[in-house]
Amino acid sequence: MTRRLLRSRAGFSLTELIIAMLLSSFVMIGIVGISAQMVRFQVEGMKKGSVTGWSLVAITAMNKEIEDGTVLAYPTNATGAQDTLIACKNYSRVTNAALSASEPILTFGYCYDSTAPGYLRRWTTLGSCPAGVPTPPTCSTISEVVATGVYRDASNNFIFRRADDVGGVQIRYRVGNPTPTTNMPMPQTMAFDMKFAMNKQYNNTAD
Repeated sequence: MTRRLLRSRAGFSLTELIIAMLLSSFVMIGIVGISAQMVRFQVEGMKKGSVTGWSLVAITAMNKEIEDGTVLAYPTNATGAQDTLIACKNYSRVTNAALSASEPILTFGYCYDSTAPGYLRRWTTLGSCPAGVPTPPTCSTISEVVATGVYRDASNNFIFRRADDVGGVQIRYRVGNPTPTTNMPMPQTMAFDMKFAMNKQYNNTAD
């Protein structure tokens, strides 16, 4: 009796194996799903941190510099698409000279390089201020990057535009790709629509 009972319990039946495999499959699917979700959250968190970091760097750099500017050379008007901003510090078009002889004239510029993933770049020159419509340098050749992952908003046709209502510049762009993907179904982006007033020395309306 005992020998016969032990022989009957020596293995698993086919039904038991199938049930065990199904249960194991459900457990593995759950583990894989949770792992994928955790990886996705981690990637989204890293992307959000990158977007926030580049956004703060760009805004801080441009805000201070534009406010210190005294001449807006480009864009020349408030219409149309403009991918370049050029302005000058310590210069007046009224006298065509430096406001302070003890300080150099500084020309600074920002441009939008649409090469994926998109960049905002900056450059400076000393000793002169562009007159009329200056010829901006080729943006992709400028090494100083202010922000990366920069895109246009779908409703915007410009990055920089003259804002005469505040005596300065209007800037529109988005940091982070707004297009959903399989790995990033909820894109991390930050949109900007700002106006920065410039320093108008001596009530210089010509600037």
